[in-house]
Amino acid sequence: MNLKSMVCKYSDFLTPWYREQEGKLCIRALYTWHSAADFDFINRKFWEWCAISKVLDERAMLDTGKSGLGFAVGTEPLPAYFASRGCKILATDLAPESSAEWKKTAQHAGEKAALFLQNSLTV
Repeated sequence: MNLKSMVCKYSDFLTPWYREQEGKLCIRALYTWHSAADFDFINRKFWEWCAISKVLDERAMLDTGKSGLGFAVGTEPLPAYFASRGCKILATDLAPESSAEWKKTAQHAGEKAALFLQNSLTV
């Protein structure tokens, strides 16, 4: 199935494409602390990550030698997952002095190590 432009719908969370991507991104393992864990991990941001990774995979953009640039990625799983697929990723985040709110919720990547998510390295 090739995904096309679409909006997030509850029914998407029950589809094979979503469940497959959710597993590849290890969302349930990485985000047990997230409030969405109380609601079977139904969350718009998780849907976005799954849709992005699915579309890029379908279009053979997650192969060795491909490259990507992510702005304000924080501690999301996409950079680590893409790197685990062989992509060269340049990931950025806000300057520390502009990130007080993101730091409170452990979503700011203030250093390179914050982008490494061990659970995202299973393909």
